[in-house]
Amino acid sequence: MVFSNEAQSIAVTLWIAHTLVIKAFDCTPYLHITSPVKRCGKSRLFDLLKLLCAKSWNVVSPSQAVTFRKINQDAPTLLLDEVDTIFSANGDENKEGLRALLNAGFVRGTMVPRCVGPNYALTDFDVFCPKALAGIGKLPDTVADRCIPIVMARRKPGEVIDKFRRRDAEVSARPITVALEAWGKDEAVISMLRAAHPEIPTP
Repeated sequence: MVFSNEAQSIAVTLWIAHTLVIKAFDCTPYLHITSPVKRCGKSRLFDLLKLLCAKSWNVVSPSQAVTFRKINQDAPTLLLDEVDTIFSANGDENKEGLRALLNAGFVRGTMVPRCVGPNYALTDFDVFCPKALAGIGKLPDTVADRCIPIVMARRKPGEVIDKFRRRDAEVSARPITVALEAWGKDEAVISMLRAAHPEIPTP
């Protein structure tokens, strides 16, 4: 795949590692994977994220109920494709719930309340987890502010990239995921990350 610049591939790599050590963080930046036109590699990047991220869950247009329960139960890495459909459906109750989830789910401990079951029992859902959003077009400012923008580019004539073969990629990814999982379980690593105070770059 082709990124707009090298910094974006570095950001994606660091974000993948971040999903393995999410318990060390109180907030999580989203990836917003977009492109000016179709066929620029958004789905291919999702194919790779599925292989490398912690507990990856790749979905398109999930229901509000399923999404809230899945995140509350498993805290997966949510890979949400065609995210533009969520923000183009004004008045859709399911989509409004997903918007609330994205607005709230970048900070640990933020709960979204919902009435559940035949007796409308009030239930708080934990919606904190790493999230990558893919689609064409802009996000609302409230969601975009939580995102690292990753802009894909269509391959130029004469530009050579490796062909993606899923089975080969799975074999190549396996030792990487094994090493990342072991690293993410190291409590010394988690303690170091929790105590870190990195310098924040200024625009």
